[in-house]
Order: sequence, then C-alpha cells, then structure tokens
Amino acid sequence: MKQTVLCLAFALLTIPMFGQRQNPSKTLPYGGMPADAPSLRPVEKMLMSPKTTQLKLWGYSSSDGFEMTDYSYENDKLIAIYTETTGSDAFRYYDSIRYNEAGQLVRIDGHQYLNGSWQHVNYIEYTYNEQGLRATRTNYNNLGGWNLGGVYSYTYNEAGQITYSELIFAGGVYSRTYYTYADGKLTTERWQQYDYEVNNLMDAQYFEYHYIGEKLDSVAEYAYSNGSPVYSGAQIYTYDEAGNCSEYQKRNGSGEVVERRIYDYGEELLSDTQMPWTPEMSRPYTYTNHNIYYTEHWWITDADGVLQYVCDYEYNYTEPVGIEDVEAADVACYPNPAADVITIDAPEGEPVRVFDAMGRLVVSCVSTGSMQVELPHSGLYLVRVGNVSYKVVR
Repeated sequence: MKQTVLCLAFALLTIPMFGQRQNPSKTLPYGGMPADAPSLRPVEKMLMSPKTTQLKLWGYSSSDGFEMTDYSYENDKLIAIYTETTGSDAFRYYDSIRYNEAGQLVRIDGHQYLNGSWQHVNYIEYTYNEQGLRATRTNYNNLGGWNLGGVYSYTYNEAGQITYSELIFAGGVYSRTYYTYADGKLTTERWQQYDYEVNNLMDAQYFEYHYIGEKLDSVAEYAYSNGSPVYSGAQIYTYDEAGNCSEYQKRNGSGEVVERRIYDYGEELLSDTQMPWTPEMSRPYTYTNHNIYYTEHWWITDADGVLQYVCDYEYNYTEPVGIEDVEAADVACYPNPAADVITIDAPEGEPVRVFDAMGRLVVSCVSTGSMQVELPHSGLYLVRVGNVSYKVVR
C-alpha cells in the first residue's frame, strides 16, 4: 500500500480587520511566558505543560456564524490553525507551526485564500537565548517577493522575566517597552513609540498591574499627554469561588464599561486540558483558571457608545484520538489543501467518515484500499479512518 505522510501546511497571518465584527485588542491575564508579539503582553501568555492531556481544545465558533477557528495537533504540539469568517468581509486563512529538535517554536507560515487559491503571504521566525527564552521575532511579507518586516528583540532578568523589548522597523527603532516586577509579578509596563514629528522615541502608554493574592485584579491604563501619564481606563477581573475568571470588563477613563465578557465553566480541570498557544495568538483565553470554560458571552460598545451584546463564543473540546486498530503510518489522506477531491489510502474494510466544519456527516463508507472522496464545498473537513483523524482544507 502506498505509504504517504500527511503534512498539514497551515500558516499564520496577522488577524485581519473584519468590518463591523473586528476583534478588538485584548489584554487578559495569562501567566508564565515572555512577551513575543506586539499586541500581547507578558501576563497574557500561557505556559503549555508537556504532560499528557485528557482533553484538547479543538476549536471555537461564534453563535452568529461569523467566525470559526479549528486547531490541529501532532502529539501534544499545536501544528495548525484554520480560521474562517463569513459575511461581506469573508476571510479564510491557515497557519502552519514548526518546531526545532528542542521543541521550541521556530517558524509560523501564513496562507490566505485569495482569488480562488491558497497563497503564501507571510512567515515569522523565532530565535532563542541561552536561557531557552525567545530572543528575536522576525517577520517577512510576500509583496511580490519576500520583504523584511519588523524585528523584535527581548531582554530578560535571571528569573527569566522580560525586562525590555524593542522593535526595529525600516532600519530604526520604532518602539521600546520596559517592564518592572515585585514579588515575582509584573507591576508596571511603559511603552515608547517613535514620534516622526520630533524624530525621537516618546512615552506613549503606561500600565499598572494590581493583584489579589496570585490573581490579577486589575490593570490601570495611562496615555501620555505633554510628557505626563493621564489615566485612560482599566481592565477589571472577577473570579468565582473555584478561582475561575467569571467576568472581564474594560472601562474607559470615565469608568464606563466599554467591553464585557462573561464565562461559563465545566467541571473539567484546565490542568488536564491542552489549550493551543502561539506567540501570535489572542485567543483562547485561559487566565489562571481552575476549570475549562465552554461559553464566552461578549458585549462591546457600538458607534454611539452604547454597550451591545455581540455574540457567544462556543468552545469545543475532545478526547485525544486514539490509534488502536489502524496505525497512522497505514493511512494517508491527500492532497491538502485539496481542490474538490481527496485520495484516501487505508486498509480495506476500515470505516471511513468525513465531517464538515459544522460536524455534519458528508461521507460514510468503507475503504477499498485506495479511494477518492469528493468534498462538496469549500471549508474545513475532518476525515476519520478507523481511529485515525486528519483535517483537510478545501
């Protein structure tokens, strides 16, 4: 039988603007990992455990049908992300994630579905220092040829906490960020940005982090005016008795709530669950929770400044797929991405099932050894042969 190794070529893109339903920037209290992306701060990073997990987050979707994101794993590593949106600004993209022999993430490649085909639009590379911490982040964009974008560099203290980061763009320093700590916790963050009117770096934003015990209670935000920080708002976190963040609020300088998120939790433990993570990811949120959440209710202000309900985000978990009767090496599914037909090679008589992104069964048959299966429409599919699963994009 033909021995074909399936390689999912998923890649990362900068999150696009989605018209009226764009995702606002999010500052949420992850812990553990140093900052690596311009839109995320150190407390937003989740420390992935190498332990064997009982559950994996396979994806999430919005209740209004606008957005769907799906994650793919190889053993305990996230290797692929597929996201699709609908509406007038419909958008499809996927990320492929590569690791070195030490298990460190070293590259993310971005593909976008444009003019009827997948196109490689960017890639991001990472290097690490002697502490094993991320030292640089460099991105390249395909503008008819590969062009260097920005280069981030990071400095850490002996405890492995980031103390300084810098962005080099167009041959000069575009921004710098300084971090301070107390009792092992991040306490302040000062961000400078290059001002082209004065041709110098100027203070732009300042953040103060406040805790109750080990939990992040609030983040006070300041914007600089005439060289002085002026209070501009805050982020407020509320926790339930189990230690889960039950509510997040974003308030403006007048104390008005401009964004609100409420979370519903299950009994399953976060420590027994693998949550996907990359340095570029703004979702999913984990906080320092005890349990895993299944639903996120989202409100945000409209153009008139009125807080409006937007949608719910539903998070879908699954037990890891076991390989019992059929070995992965005996099964192949290709090409990926596909046009309208895929070829499935598997031992004869094995059950074959294909599900679309909504979980609907679109094909159910038994393997003939090597067979072709038609994918009825564009999107993401889950192909299951016995207990072996593949995710395929058309």
